[in-house]
Amino acid sequence: MDKEKLVGIIKSTLTTLKKKNIHATPINYAKEFSRQAGEYKKELKEYKELEYLIEELIHQQNNNKHPKIDTYYELVREYKKLYKTNNLEILINNLEEIIAPSINHEIDSSIEKFVKSVKTKPSQFLSEKKIEELKALAQERIELDREVIKEKTSDIIKLTNLMGKYFDRSLIQSGNSLDEVNNIKQELDELELSATSKRELIRLQNKLVDTVYALGNNLKSSQEELIENKSRFGEMQSRIIKLQEELNSVRKEKFMDFLTGVHNRRAFDVEIEKLETQFKIFGNKYAILFIDIDYFKKINDQYGHECGDTILRTFANLLNALTREGDMIVRYGGEEFIALIKYEEQVEVEKYARRIKKTIEENNFVYKDLKFKIKFSAGVAYRENNVNNIDTVNAADSLMYKAKRTGREQIIFENGLII
Repeated sequence: MDKEKLVGIIKSTLTTLKKKNIHATPINYAKEFSRQAGEYKKELKEYKELEYLIEELIHQQNNNKHPKIDTYYELVREYKKLYKTNNLEILINNLEEIIAPSINHEIDSSIEKFVKSVKTKPSQFLSEKKIEELKALAQERIELDREVIKEKTSDIIKLTNLMGKYFDRSLIQSGNSLDEVNNIKQELDELELSATSKRELIRLQNKLVDTVYALGNNLKSSQEELIENKSRFGEMQSRIIKLQEELNSVRKEKFMDFLTGVHNRRAFDVEIEKLETQFKIFGNKYAILFIDIDYFKKINDQYGHECGDTILRTFANLLNALTREGDMIVRYGGEEFIALIKYEEQVEVEKYARRIKKTIEENNFVYKDLKFKIKFSAGVAYRENNVNNIDTVNAADSLMYKAKRTGREQIIFENGLII
């Protein structure tokens, strides 16, 4: 195409757009220029081949149920969208591997369900709802991994303490290696290791047996080396204890009720699972006291929420002071509290319940210049009498409501005892 012809087509294109009152955007200009230059271009072999290719691509896209395409520019836009969609599908196909847990696999099914849903509808993957679901899965994965790490840390401390003791003993006496092996086996069986560490216990037992035999056979020649190892062992234990303290500090606020200072519902869920594991493996018994303050709503309505909050704090502090270390007081919600009590004989739980009832009844609850006598209703259920921990909680809850229905100010036990 010569220069004069090209200039003429450009001028004609701009004039035509102006007459048709069409803005001279790049796309509108290109369409009109292409139309006016059409007669000349049709003489070129390359143009005919390109035109054929474009028509075939448009036909293919229209057959794929895309929005109807009439021009080359619409075709280009559709292929851009297709490119983005393909990239998104590649990401979704690899998503399960990307977010798979590395330590705790309890949420594998949830991740699989999420990935399946976005594979079914890839276009919804970037929606606000799906992004929130993905964030929640990631957070749950982190929390579960932290729980395993803490359990593993606690187990390592127990094992290092045990080994430290045997290092000390080996440094001062050779003893009988077989006896030492049996002693270690027995003490390992008595360690309350978490469920996540049980798989490693058998391997550890074998390694410890080999270690004890080696210590017995090489004690004299290895004394200096043992002292050095003991020192390193102590350093490792100190670091582990420091790590656990830092973890506990970070998690403390997460598991404490802000108003009362006792444990919250989240802490309860974690602790009840631990108690359930100990019950199933070792037969360790525990009971649940479900407690509800009587007429609390009346106090709130008459004297205000600030007064009600003071009552809750005082009530929680008294329960906490009356509860042994190792047991737990939980604010379950509103004016409801739960005491998780470990015991050998049920009479221990009965004595505990009598003690808190007597103390609460004998104390005045003070708010400013006001004094209140607080009463409560409670239900007590024993894990050994129920199918699982959930049934035990429900049983204690039902007994507490029975105590309220039948006069309040009483504690009803699963065995029929009423205090």
